[in-house]
Amino acid sequence: LKGRAVMSKLRTGLKACLLTLILGAASYGMSVGGVKVPDASKDCVKCHLEKGVAPKVIEQWAQSKHAKLGIGCTACHRASPSDGDAFQCPGGPIVAGHPTPKDCAMCHPKEVREHTESKHCYPFWLYANADRAIWEPIVATKAGCEECHNIGALHWDGSVGECDACHPKHTFDIAVARNPYTCGECHVGPDHPHIEEYLESKHGNIFMTHYKEWNLGYRSSQAGIPIPVPTCTTCHMDAAPGVEGTHNVSARL
Repeated sequence: LKGRAVMSKLRTGLKACLLTLILGAASYGMSVGGVKVPDASKDCVKCHLEKGVAPKVIEQWAQSKHAKLGIGCTACHRASPSDGDAFQCPGGPIVAGHPTPKDCAMCHPKEVREHTESKHCYPFWLYANADRAIWEPIVATKAGCEECHNIGALHWDGSVGECDACHPKHTFDIAVARNPYTCGECHVGPDHPHIEEYLESKHGNIFMTHYKEWNLGYRSSQAGIPIPVPTCTTCHMDAAPGVEGTHNVSARL
């Protein structure tokens, strides 16, 4: 028991030392995960790590291109007190609890405009059958229909869509967005079996055999399409000779 107590104290001490090093890095302009924390975001990083509130988001951000370009927390999470998603951090500033496509559009106006014009952003509640609202329990609608159709959610600021339905929060990894399984989160099942059709095709067969050897994070507008088989984005989104890339997934249907 004595040995266990010593080891427990040692682990606690090591964790405290690690936290101190990380906080020191954030406070004095050093790196977190090898990336410098912008001055305006130091308090955010310090608070998340110090209080243990979703500390993994810091690690995820550090892996992102945003981090490498010096784009920190406040660039996306800035907010005014009157904003619909305004959140008062305890002892800190007011931040946006859920950045919307309008926030993304400050840096990505073309992508947001194209996404808004796509079928992904057709608000499903405009054409939902009335009988579903009556006969389906709310939990079924929330966990079933809206789990996917919220990609066309209407936000308080008038913007439509959920960019992070494809681009995972804080890393916004293009490789994840390009992986067919990301599309397959929603394009699955008897009413839209697109992922099953893809995986059962020769394209899907080759993809499943070799995808670990490929870098799916390429930028098709710069590098073309360097993988030997198409994924969903190859046909619906990627740039190719004579074809401009788009975030309107319906434009080529």
